Formats: sequence, structure tokens, C-alpha cells
Amino acid sequence: MTSALGETMANHQETTVSLKDEGGHSIPGHASLNEHTTKGDGLEDTELLNDRKNVSTDEDGQRDTGRSCLRGSGVAVADGEKWTVALGVFIILTMTNMVGLCFGIIFSPFLLSLGTSSTTVAWIFNSLLLLWFTSGLFLGPLVEEFGWMKIALVFSFVYSCSIVLSAFATSAWFLIFSFSIMGGISGGLLNALCFLIIPHYFTRRKGVANACAMSGVGTGQIAGSIIIGFLQEEFAFFGATVILGAATLHCFVGTFLLSPVQRHENGPEAGADKVNKKRCHISGNAFLRVFRSSVANLTILKSSRAAILAVGGMFTVNSHLSFISLIPFAIQAAGHSLRAASLCVTVSAVASMVTRCAVSTLTDWPWFSIRVCQMASTTTIVISTVAFSLVEDVWWQTVFMGLWGCGVGGVMGIFNLTFAHYMGLDNMASTMGTTQLLIGFGAIIIGPTIGLIRDVSGSYVVTMWVLAGLAAGGFVLWVFMPVAVRHDLNKSHNTSLSRQP
Repeated sequence: MTSALGETMANHQETTVSLKDEGGHSIPGHASLNEHTTKGDGLEDTELLNDRKNVSTDEDGQRDTGRSCLRGSGVAVADGEKWTVALGVFIILTMTNMVGLCFGIIFSPFLLSLGTSSTTVAWIFNSLLLLWFTSGLFLGPLVEEFGWMKIALVFSFVYSCSIVLSAFATSAWFLIFSFSIMGGISGGLLNALCFLIIPHYFTRRKGVANACAMSGVGTGQIAGSIIIGFLQEEFAFFGATVILGAATLHCFVGTFLLSPVQRHENGPEAGADKVNKKRCHISGNAFLRVFRSSVANLTILKSSRAAILAVGGMFTVNSHLSFISLIPFAIQAAGHSLRAASLCVTVSAVASMVTRCAVSTLTDWPWFSIRVCQMASTTTIVISTVAFSLVEDVWWQTVFMGLWGCGVGGVMGIFNLTFAHYMGLDNMASTMGTTQLLIGFGAIIIGPTIGLIRDVSGSYVVTMWVLAGLAAGGFVLWVFMPVAVRHDLNKSHNTSLSRQP
């Protein structure tokens, strides 16, 4: 991997240290990779900023990062075409999250009619999460081998098919195949691609672009909770699910809006790469290379920063995903209607989307601290989760769901930018993929455990307190991020000194 050591842009300056850790991964230094130094992020150390060389920028002022996980990084792309890419990402995220985040609303009537236990429901949902997140580990190598367009088109079709097949389910276990396996792999790869593409193609106004694109997550949840509830009432489970599967075919529209990037990738300079790819397909070793590259990405955990990001992400993300999946069941068990559950989910989605856009936009300002935002947002998740469990009135529950949505929006609004900020663009795909792997395995362990706690205790209150404690664990890890940054910088500095003759 090539590590840029300095970058000068219009009205903006970014500095990165060209040092490697023991796994060969680059270590970002004084200025954050979010294009500015922020207070409290642990990136203020300046002792290693004494070697500023190997600086290269392209004609658009972007950093030349060599061959990164997304081909086309560092390629000059017109501003208008970049915003077309952001629109495509928005559409894909809207379609995929219309289903994934509304699991309870889609399937709760069907599963409740079968008398499905909370443990079985947890297995279905968390099997989806396992594959949804673990598939992200393979995205970077897959894009290198086959190109992002083929990946997006194929898995957009698979994702739509998974929803349609779920309409024909006759048992809870059929959903493991149709929804959890097919939907988990395809939806996970589509989401991971969307998270990766924005930081690679935007340097200026990256926060604004990320806010516009990532608002698709909230839009999907808002639209899903309203539309799915209406479809369930009008067409019952089967008809509503078939219509929803057909609607997700709009992922193709989002994929084709990404075509400006494809044109730059397929320009004359990509001729040699095309020849190499043809040879790759003929050799039949492409999938073996994908597997080897994916396994090699796990060495990023040798970095203390990456370990905190991965484990902290596992705690926080699993906490809020398990919580939102419980809400429709908890509200209906308290004697309220499915419409009331839909209202709570909608309010949390609106709050999350607004907060996502706000915090992502604020990252363009030099005073913004990603670490402080992560810690404040996680604290909000903990407090609102506990508060929701202590009230029975549906309106107070709605209020706390709105507060909870603000916390989730603060964490997820800068989810992808956090990896670029602390790990750099070169290591972004490997760190995010490894984090998603841990989130996925955490889901298959934590999710069913949460369902078991609910069945044994017979109380949603106890279950929610456990989830709040899980999110609190992510907060504790963020406290030690400055120590981890200094540790990685010192370790890299000592390694570089030992290699000098």
C-alpha cells in the first residue's frame, strides 16, 4: 500500500505520517484523515512529523493513494459527477435499509401468528446480521477482482430475490435461508460498498457528501416503517412482502447512477488493468486471491486503534441493532398496537437521520472532534435505552425512542469517516471489514443470548438493561483511544529506528 505523507488542497491542508506498523499497515499521524486536526481525538502528537516526503497529488488536488480497495481513488472526477455518485449511494442505502432496519415490522405479524419464541426470532435476525456484516470483509478484494459495478448489479438482484422468496415462507426457519442468508450477504455487500465509496471520491465537502448519501439509511427506515405498515394492513404479509421485494429493484437505479466513476475507471489508463483482469478470470484463481486478501486484512488488528474501533463498534452496533429489533415485540407485548410500534420506529428513524446529517456535515469544520461525538452519542444510547425500559406510556416511549435515534445517528453518521480519520484511506477497507466481521460474530452470539435472557426472565426491561450495558462497554473503549494512538505511533517510530542501518 502507498501511504501519502502530505497533501495540499485549496484552502485546506492535511498531513499524514508514512510509517508502518508490524502488519505493514500505514499509521496516520498529526493531522487526521478527516482533513483536519481535531481536539481530543488523540491525534495531536507531533513528534513523528519529521519525515515529509513522497508527496503526490493528482491534477484535481486529490491524494494519489495508489491501488486502493476502490479502483478510481485519486482519479480526477468532476464535481457534478461526484454528486451523482452520492445520489446513487443514497438510493441504494434507502432500498436496503427499508428492509433490514424494519425486520420487526415486516415479520412480527407472521412470526407471532406462528407462536415463534424470542430465541428463534433472535436467531433469524442475528443470522442476517452475521452475514450482513461479515460479508464486508470480502468487499475490498472482491472489488479489486471483479469491479464495483458487477458486484453492485449482481447483489442488487440477489437482495430483491431474497425479499420476494421470504413472502413464500411457511415456517420461521425458512426465513433463515431466504432472508438471513440471501439478504444478509447481498445487503451487507451493498451497504459496505456505499460506506466505502464516499471518502474515496470526495476530499472537499466530504462531510456534506457523506451526510447526503448516508441520509438514505434514515430515509429507508422512515419510509419502510410507514409503507410496510400500510402494506401489511392492505395486502397482509404475503402481498406486502412481494411488493417490498419488487420495490428494492430500485437498487439498480442507484447502481447505474454510480456510472460516472466507472467511466473514469475504464479510461485509457485502465487498459493494462483490464488485461490483467481477463487473465485473472481465465486462471480461475480470483476467488482464492479474494480469500487470501480478506484473511490478510485481519492483521490490521495489530494496531491498537483498529482494535478499539473494531471491538467498540461490535459492542455499540450490536446493542442498538438488537434494541430496535425488540421494540415492536416489546410495545405489542405491553398491549399497544403495531401502529404504535411503527410510530416509535419512525420517530427514532427521523431523529437518527437528522443527527446523521448534522454530525457528518460538522466533520468539515476544524473544531469538530470525532472521538467526543462518538462518546457523547454512545452515552445518549445508554441513557435512552434505560429510560425507555422504565416507562409504559407509549408517548413517553416515543420521546425516548427519539432521543435514542439521536444517539444512533451520532454514532452511525460518522461510522465510515471514523475509519478514514483514524486509519487512513489505505487501511479504511481492511479496518472497516474487520470491524464488520466482529460485529457479525458478535450478533450471532449476543443476539440469541439477548433472546434467551428475554425468554428466561420474561422481561423486556432486563433485556434492555443488558443492551445498555453493552453500549456502555463501547464508551469505555473510546476513553482509551488517545492512549492507543500514541502507542501505535511510538511502536511504529521504534520499528522504523530499528530498521535503520
